[in-house]
Amino acid sequence: MKRANFLLVAVAATLCLGLLASGSVAYAAGAPTVLATISLPGEPRFMGVNQVTHRVYVATGDGFNSATHKVAVIDGMSLLTSIAQPDASTGPIFVTTNDLTNRVYVTHTGAGGAAAINGATNAVIGAMPSGAYPESVVTHPGANRAYIANTNSGTISVINTAGDVNSLVTNIPVPGTGAGITNLYLAIMPTTNRLFVTAAGLNKIFIIDTTTNTVLSSAIVPGGPRQIVADASANRLWVTNGPGIRVLDASTLTTVATVPVGSTDAHGLALNANQKRLYVTNSSSPTLTVIDATTNTVSAAVDLGSNLMFPGTDPTNSRVYVGTTAKTLLVLDDSPAVADLSITQTGPATANMAAEFDYVLTLSNSGPATASGVTVNDALPSTVQFINSPAGCTHDGSLAGGVATCQVASVAPGANIVLGIHVRAIAPGAIPSNASITFFGNVTDTNAANNQAAVTTTISSLTYALTVARQGTGLGTVTSTPAGIDCGSSCTATFDSGAVVTLTATPDATSTFTGWSGACTGTGSCVVTMDAAKSVTATFTKRVYPLTVARVGAGTVTSTPGGIFCGAACSATFDSGTVVTLTATPDATSTFTGWSGACTGTGSCVVTIDAAKTVTATFTTVTYTLTVTRQGTGLGTVTSAPAGI
Repeated sequence: MKRANFLLVAVAATLCLGLLASGSVAYAAGAPTVLATISLPGEPRFMGVNQVTHRVYVATGDGFNSATHKVAVIDGMSLLTSIAQPDASTGPIFVTTNDLTNRVYVTHTGAGGAAAINGATNAVIGAMPSGAYPESVVTHPGANRAYIANTNSGTISVINTAGDVNSLVTNIPVPGTGAGITNLYLAIMPTTNRLFVTAAGLNKIFIIDTTTNTVLSSAIVPGGPRQIVADASANRLWVTNGPGIRVLDASTLTTVATVPVGSTDAHGLALNANQKRLYVTNSSSPTLTVIDATTNTVSAAVDLGSNLMFPGTDPTNSRVYVGTTAKTLLVLDDSPAVADLSITQTGPATANMAAEFDYVLTLSNSGPATASGVTVNDALPSTVQFINSPAGCTHDGSLAGGVATCQVASVAPGANIVLGIHVRAIAPGAIPSNASITFFGNVTDTNAANNQAAVTTTISSLTYALTVARQGTGLGTVTSTPAGIDCGSSCTATFDSGAVVTLTATPDATSTFTGWSGACTGTGSCVVTMDAAKSVTATFTKRVYPLTVARVGAGTVTSTPGGIFCGAACSATFDSGTVVTLTATPDATSTFTGWSGACTGTGSCVVTIDAAKTVTATFTTVTYTLTVTRQGTGLGTVTSAPAGI
């Protein structure tokens, strides 16, 4: 195995156009634009990109022309370029980086072996162990491991890269490979400790557990899978597969989608996992195809003039690097458009039950770019029911509340798009309606603070008045359950629509309740369902009792208040509670000698009528003494009629 020594040489770059951006973004069908064309000493092969230092390492080589066997080192920010030149008869082919340690690992074709480079100085640290015909190389930065696929050995060499030791940990056999049967290509998911190996000649893909260095599973992938990239956040793999890309579930290795790309075999593949953009090159083709890695559909295809080799990406500055057969490296910018989208929402402050009203959402764009394919959601409160949307917003079908979704095709700078959502109040309460921009389409939003808006409409219950009236000669009160009526004093109250109100009539001690009229009838409980304004009348009747007067002797008895004139009318009825004064008047031959029954004594008889009562007035005849004297010489008797003398 040969040790490589690198010499730095300046190379000119032609700068075309520049624009930098950063962050995780969303795109529409836009094409990357060329920033610079950098001349290379030989035909580019594979490349590695350090996303921390933004340096790009491109392996170059024209067959056995050792003068072209170099690793071009490009500063991705300034586009300044230097060349590291190895002392090797065969050229470098695969390059990868460990962004945590700033180390670069290069494999060489044939028996050239592999080498580690210090990314800060571009100096070779030393050779790395490998098997026969090493090609694809990847790193597990957190575990300080590098993995080299050895085509002729049919193994994966696991290298301990901690402290630049670069010692062999083990060789993992790949079943069915070796002796030049098939090329092996690698992709790694460090967060899941999974290494993926494609074996085109076997139409297979393997999963290796990097914690145990064992093959976990494999699956048949028709069409000869070659280049492979992985995205742990999506749990997806993308492999070049004839004239297209095959998308696989990273756990099961089942096909999720296939994406046709070009008319020749897809041979180059790079992923911007932050921006969910996949870049594909085809053999003998100048076209760079851009695939939306979320939908697995082609977003753009751009003709770059020369036939393309293998791409690379730097997601942190939205750069794409593509080698060409013209011995150049194209530097492309794939920055997203930016705009400040904002949302406001209005609605009435109050509404009654069953009322219909609108939440009005206004989507605005302060620019500078036009936003396409924007999604706005409005989480409706449970106090309302969606009816329709004049703006064409859809609803999830919930009977109460739910989410209305509005798709907006385009929002130009300065535009205000009004989105109306028509609802009906179905329950009382004060819960906000929360609107938010949930997808920004082709732009990156520059101000997250104005992407949400809420408005609260207080829904009041629908109420009806219940009015109680009292009539009749008696007295009493009417009360309600639930409370509200206490008539007496409060004879009208409002109740929620649908409320069932029970009225209870309670006469006072002098009266009886004799019935309902209006919204109730009869003498039982009055139960009213409040589906309109209603009136109920309670009738109370005074209790009456007879007062009877008897006379003993000659005289009359009269009453105040009138009714008794005994003499002729010796019995009368009076309302309960009435205070009746009886007066006894003897005739000329008698004297009044007293009351008995409900009164006693000889004074006035005062009777409170709280039951049937009887009073007797006694009159006594006035008497005088008749004295008879006999005189004269004779004798005789004197008698009287009536008897007594």
